[in-house]
Amino acid sequence: MSSLEVKLGVGNVAVVSDAKRLEVDLGVGDVELDAPTSAVAINVGTGDARVKTELSSAGPIEGTSGVGSVSLTGLEGTVKSRAVGGKVTGKGRGQQPIEVTVGVGDLTIELTQ
Repeated sequence: MSSLEVKLGVGNVAVVSDAKRLEVDLGVGDVELDAPTSAVAINVGTGDARVKTELSSAGPIEGTSGVGSVSLTGLEGTVKSRAVGGKVTGKGRGQQPIEVTVGVGDLTIELTQ
């Protein structure tokens, strides 16, 4: 599959895929992506976002949470936490961009070997 796009007002999204591009736009709910080799774009209004991908495919990583915690594991990146939100940035060994925005909720990005 070359790409997958999910748009949902309220609910939860869980995807395990090796599509070249995964895009999720969710109003309220949680997103969990296991996307070893995909470019990822996620926008969540209220809820948590968790992304798991391979360090060897991930390229530039940018994630923000307006209100909630942020974490990045598996990479020496930058995590800036504020009193009510935070931002993560980094660069994997590959080319696939990871872009995640959460309005209210927690953001977790995990890079695996």
